[in-house]
Amino acid sequence: MLCRHSSVWYELFECCLVFISDVGAVAGRGSRASGTEWSREKQKSLTVGVMGRKFCEFIAGSRLLECARCSKPLTSIEQRHSANFVSSTGPAWLFHRVVNVNLSEAYSRVMITGRHLVNDVMCKFCGARLGWRYEYAVDGPQRYKEGKVILECAAFREVENTVDAQVISSVDRSIWDSEDSDHA
Repeated sequence: MLCRHSSVWYELFECCLVFISDVGAVAGRGSRASGTEWSREKQKSLTVGVMGRKFCEFIAGSRLLECARCSKPLTSIEQRHSANFVSSTGPAWLFHRVVNVNLSEAYSRVMITGRHLVNDVMCKFCGARLGWRYEYAVDGPQRYKEGKVILECAAFREVENTVDAQVISSVDRSIWDSEDSDHA
């Protein structure tokens, strides 16, 4: 029998929570709700009752971009693909890789460049809307955007990376040196 306080019980609880929300038995309902109501209920069910800390991922780079609301790292300036985009709040940048975000369900959206299947991108710590992710582009020339993320400039701020690169490289060198001496 599992103890209520064991980590296994919590893992089972989280798995059951995801399973219940996927089959539609959210908030006592036996059938799946439709449209935005389903998305809101699913999001609530996945966040309410989940215990523990949220894992904060860090990304390497000389300059970091962080959430304007909660200051958690999102990406580095080296991950930027293009700075020539415009969103409803003003300028926006296209990135290869972004961390510490949650994605909404995919939906179809007509933009200046055509129809795209996109996900809204939200900060996983404070829930602020940061931009969107291109899931699929209908037009062939727009396919380069697929899998990339648009971050609205109003939703993030650029900061200097405070981690000393020399310390990291010396740690990496010491790991390689110890591995080489083991094989000799």
